[in-house]
Amino acid sequence: HGISQYQIAQVITPETYEEYDKIFKASVLPLKDNQTLQEYFNPKQIITGNYFLKGDQLIFHGSVIDGENNTLLFSFESVECSSENPLDCIELLQQKILGFLVTEKNDELNLQETPPKYEAYRKVLKAKENRSDHSKFLDLINEAIEIDSTYFEPQFLRVEYYYNRKNYAKADSLLKTIKPVFSENRRQKNILKLLEALLEGDNKMIYHYQMKEYNYAPFDLSKNLSSMVVALEFVNLPDEVESIYAEINSENLEIENCTYCEFRNYIQAMALLELGKYDEVVDL
Repeated sequence: HGISQYQIAQVITPETYEEYDKIFKASVLPLKDNQTLQEYFNPKQIITGNYFLKGDQLIFHGSVIDGENNTLLFSFESVECSSENPLDCIELLQQKILGFLVTEKNDELNLQETPPKYEAYRKVLKAKENRSDHSKFLDLINEAIEIDSTYFEPQFLRVEYYYNRKNYAKADSLLKTIKPVFSENRRQKNILKLLEALLEGDNKMIYHYQMKEYNYAPFDLSKNLSSMVVALEFVNLPDEVESIYAEINSENLEIENCTYCEFRNYIQAMALLELGKYDEVVDL
C-alpha cells in the first residue's frame, strides 16, 4: 500500500508472515501471537488494527506498535465506509498511515489512484491460491480484469502467465495494452520495464529491474527465488545468489512443506557448484 514500493520502509506483508508461520518446523514449540513476526523478522514497527460492522457501515481502527517492546506508538482516528466497499476504508486508512510514516501526506504514494473493486481484489487473492491450477488461475485473473479494468496487479500477472508458458506473442500483445494506462507509479513502471526486458531478452536489464522489485520485498519467497534464478541463469552471478539466499534464514523452516524453499535450495546448490564450494553443496 505505498510503503515499500516508494522505499519509505522495508515491509513484511501479512501474506509473507502467514506463509512463514505455516512452514516452521513441527519440532518448534507452538508460537504465541506475533512470536514469528517479532523473533524471526525483528520489525522496528508493526502496523495493526481491527474493524467491525455498525449497521451497514464498516468502522476501521489502525495503530502503530513498537516492534521491540510491543508498546503503542500511535493510534489513528477511525475511518468509516460502506460495507459494500471495504477497500475504501483501506484507502482512507492508508493515507493516515503513510502520513505518519513520512510526516506529511503525499498523494504520489498511492499504488493506484483509487482502490480496486472489492470483487476484483477477491478474484486475485483466489487466483494466487490456485497458482498450481493454471486454467483456474487464468480464469480468475481474467474475471478480475473484467470486473475492474483499472486494476494493475491482475494485468501484469496475466502477462507473466503467458511469458512463463513461452507464449511470447500473447504476452507482448497484453503488455502493450497496459503500458499506456499505468505510467506514473514507480513500482508499476519498474514491473512493466521488467516484463519488457524479459520479452526483449535483455538479460542485463532483466537483472536490474528484478533486483529493484526484489528490494521492495526481499522476504517474499517467490520474489527471493525469482531473483536467485535471474542472478544465476540470466547474468551468471553465482556469488550474488548466495547473498540473496542468505536474506532468508531457512534454519527453522519445514522445507518439505515449502515448494519455494525446495527450489531456493536447488538454485543455491547450483550457485555453490559454480563457485567450486563442493563441501557446502553436500552440507546443503
